[in-house]
Amino acid sequence: MRVRSWLMILAIALGVTGPAAAGKDAPILSQWADTAPRIDGAADDWAGMELAPQTLGIQVGFKNDDKYLYIQFLFTDPKALTSVEATGMTLYFDVQGKKSKDHGINFRRLQMTADEFIAFLEQKQGPLPEEQKKPYRANPRYSVFYYGMISKGVKHIQQAEEREGILPAVFRYGVQGRQVLYEFAIPLARAAVLAPGIGTQPGQAVKVGFEWGGWSRSLQQFSASQFNQMATAARADKPREDPTAEGGDPAAAGGMRMGDAPDIAAMRKMQPRKYDFWVDVNLAAK
Repeated sequence: MRVRSWLMILAIALGVTGPAAAGKDAPILSQWADTAPRIDGAADDWAGMELAPQTLGIQVGFKNDDKYLYIQFLFTDPKALTSVEATGMTLYFDVQGKKSKDHGINFRRLQMTADEFIAFLEQKQGPLPEEQKKPYRANPRYSVFYYGMISKGVKHIQQAEEREGILPAVFRYGVQGRQVLYEFAIPLARAAVLAPGIGTQPGQAVKVGFEWGGWSRSLQQFSASQFNQMATAARADKPREDPTAEGGDPAAAGGMRMGDAPDIAAMRKMQPRKYDFWVDVNLAAK
């Protein structure tokens, strides 16, 4: 019973359910942005714009100028958030109108210690002198809004290319009561394979995919640690039999008997819901 209770608690904590899909088929018209919206996780710059509702309590809206596609992604139902903090939000773009995941950008917020943040800066800017590191160490923790590239044939997230002439992608999110707003700014031009751009221009159409939740590596590690704790608790709760005694259970010599361990099959099935849906977007030409 204890094992099953742990499984239920872990399932609730992770928002466990099966895969889900959302989305509408009608193209969404992007509005021309005379002034670029601030990417700050607030809806002020989107006032008066009607968002396109999707299923799962999600609403999306798009603006663009000649350099960026701006996206507002609103969670109106907290249930759809699942493990988005652990997996981040991945956006895919395909200018051929296909549901292709050959090119995408994963956005996530990373929590870093001071030393991790300094190492992060040095990876981007090069070595920092010790006197420049001291002010950073005054703050014990940092929150970094990070993005990495997803490309065809590569399973892991890659560092985005950064150099002169490549516009960066930007995202932020904010909590507004029971709603959570994600904002993105994605360059229209794509200067390199690992550049955070779409590869299109104003007036064109693009299919945009959104993906979040599911079974990230960090959640796998969390689940494994819970499994180990439950197995340890199961061994501690039951007295070990003497395998040499008459009628003893030989399996007890290994430390566990049938029924002591958590249901491995159930653990494998237990994972947060993964969301994946696509929309067609017609970019404004001005």
